[in-house]
Amino acid sequence: MAWAKKAGIGTDLVVQTAFGDSGHTTFFISNEQEYGRHAKEIQAQDEVMIMNRINCRGATMEACATRSGTLVGPLLTEVVSRRELTGNAH
Repeated sequence: MAWAKKAGIGTDLVVQTAFGDSGHTTFFISNEQEYGRHAKEIQAQDEVMIMNRINCRGATMEACATRSGTLVGPLLTEVVSRRELTGNAH
């Protein structure tokens, strides 16, 4: 955490092993307790990638390409968990 803070990437981290099963070797760490849960697996690796955790938003474009290479169509974002758009659905 001290290294991450000094490096300017914050303290809400994503630690990912260099080789492994996607999703099973990615750890979200923001405190010592979270690190402790995965310390053995992380420390067993020769190298890991440490990144700042971001809140990303999924998007897609349903469009067509014109002859000149222009994409025409709307940019669509997720509406999951947006009660004002999806009603009471969970």
